[in-house]
Amino acid sequence: MIKQRNRVLRTANVLLDSVIVVAAMLLACFIRTRLTPYVHYPFSVTVNDYFRMFALIIPLMNLLLYMNGLYPTNRLRPIKNVVWIIFKADLGVVAVFVLMLYAFRIFALGRMAIAIFAFLNFGMFLVKEIVIRKALKTARKKGLGLCNVMIIGDRELIPEIVKCIMDNPYLGLNLAGIYVLESEKAYILNSDEKEKGFWGIKVFDPQRDIRLILLENQIDNVVIAVGKEKLSETEELLLKCEEFGAEIWLYADFFELMFARKEIDTLGGIPLLIFSTTPQYSWATVFKRMLDIIGSLVLFILTVPLILLASAMIKLTSPGPVLFRQKRVGLHGRKFIFYKFRSMVTDAEQRRQEISAHNIMKGPVFKIKADPRITPVGRFLRSTSIDELPQLWNVLKGDMSLVGPRPPLPREVSDYRGWQRRRLSMRPGLTCLWQVQGRSKITDFDEWARLDLKYIDNWSLWLDSVILFKTIFVVLFRVGAE
Repeated sequence: MIKQRNRVLRTANVLLDSVIVVAAMLLACFIRTRLTPYVHYPFSVTVNDYFRMFALIIPLMNLLLYMNGLYPTNRLRPIKNVVWIIFKADLGVVAVFVLMLYAFRIFALGRMAIAIFAFLNFGMFLVKEIVIRKALKTARKKGLGLCNVMIIGDRELIPEIVKCIMDNPYLGLNLAGIYVLESEKAYILNSDEKEKGFWGIKVFDPQRDIRLILLENQIDNVVIAVGKEKLSETEELLLKCEEFGAEIWLYADFFELMFARKEIDTLGGIPLLIFSTTPQYSWATVFKRMLDIIGSLVLFILTVPLILLASAMIKLTSPGPVLFRQKRVGLHGRKFIFYKFRSMVTDAEQRRQEISAHNIMKGPVFKIKADPRITPVGRFLRSTSIDELPQLWNVLKGDMSLVGPRPPLPREVSDYRGWQRRRLSMRPGLTCLWQVQGRSKITDFDEWARLDLKYIDNWSLWLDSVILFKTIFVVLFRVGAE
């Protein structure tokens, strides 16, 4: 994951820097013409001249920044060092640029435009670095974009992993805690160690089920740091992590397990073997998030009349709030507030016990036919899926995605069997394979969970597109709706 994340960030950085160079040059040309409106230039800049300039200056600026060490990341360097790197790259670009402009005989730009470009380019790059650093610092303080990491390993190996995570804050890794192994069993902490922990880091109780620890602490990644002789002892822990869907980073000799994907990566120079059963961080996952943001905004705008009409119908026909708020479980056990239009009476939760015997679902999920708690308007909203529209806000916030496993209730998750927990390894969504391949016709949660895992294991942007297209058909024709 670290390598893929750095690759994506490096590409995004290069693209942003290229945009800055183009903007600085166009703005410099515009300012030059405004400063000297009455000066007649014997040459005019053509479109081809601009193309030639950009074809030269964009790769040149990126190359000089790379050679001076700004890529792949500069978040660990003091800002004064970054300023010096940008200054040297800017100066080098201008020097080469001047020579090449005369070689290509693009005289119309003039020395003034080049000088203005030099100042603008330097200033815009510096502002970009300051803004990004500030934004990242603010995001980290708020806990945004952080991956929760747990370390399982030997006492002598854990400090090295801890130091690497602490020394590389730009990676966005939050060290949630450690699980210490010693000899042939998990290390038993004394009272002082339980209170203070090791190296200032929380130490998890080894007597507890590792799957509960993963769930309660919303663990995204597990680092296994053990000697080769202990690999067999940790196999059970590894399999439990795999069931949960956490990505596993192994700091040890290679060995074979039945994981979906394996890849070699590094953490601050430490070699790791990555085992993952979920989609890797890539441009595809970035585009998925972009589509979530754009799609939820567009859908919200298009459905504003429906939203207003549904709100009015609920308010006029049933006492109580328009929106139904409920705590749900999201990615790797993260809890969030889930929104729907209220389709039931206000005391629906209190009346659940009296109708629990009519549950048609096998497993931890509760569902009954002809639920008496549903209001007449609510039944219409459910059959048309209009009640789901407020979840566009959950998608926009990042709690959910347009496509993904439906978010469960905390009490449902507590009853999950081991393999079912991997449903939580991907961001929940408005729709998924369950909605387009059965919906209410599926009464066994095992089948539901298998469809979700099938989606996770075979995820692609194309699969998301197919599911969204089929969802439109399912909603319009009320396939499987109740």
